[in-house]
Amino acid sequence: MFLNHLCDKNENLDDLQKILAAEDHNKDVIKDKVREEVLEPCNQIKLSISKKKTLETDRLDNISKVKLQTLLSMYETDYKFQKDSIYYDVKAHPLNHFKTFYKLQELCESIVNFHILKSKKPLRFEGTIESDGIGVSIIKQNTPTIEELLQTSISNNLQLRIHMKSSTLRI
Repeated sequence: MFLNHLCDKNENLDDLQKILAAEDHNKDVIKDKVREEVLEPCNQIKLSISKKKTLETDRLDNISKVKLQTLLSMYETDYKFQKDSIYYDVKAHPLNHFKTFYKLQELCESIVNFHILKSKKPLRFEGTIESDGIGVSIIKQNTPTIEELLQTSISNNLQLRIHMKSSTLRI
């Protein structure tokens, strides 16, 4: 998720598919172009990062490169991933990656905040839940649910009936 966001993978996929579809390319051509121009470069970046190397590419902007370098700097300079892969090493030695997990959480938090703000839906903070040292924030949309709408409608209808009965009693 983190690397896909830094590479703008989803946006690039959507843009390229729309352009190629507008040019009336068939599905096989679109699929090949997507693989060649979006998926393979993103996979190359993932592979280089998994080996604790940074790949010089124009796919990443300077801010993304700094974020990746910050993430990799959480490891000591002489630390070598087992089987030359961060993915394998995380499974084999998770304790060696806690500082990186923490930094990744900080970097991903800005991604989540970006997506929440981009949605432009009214949100409200509901609270937090913590279990076994893991905290989760609960954010809900400010739009009422069907149950809330029904409850409000029933309540308003009941108040209207009570008001009408009290009005007729006075006459």
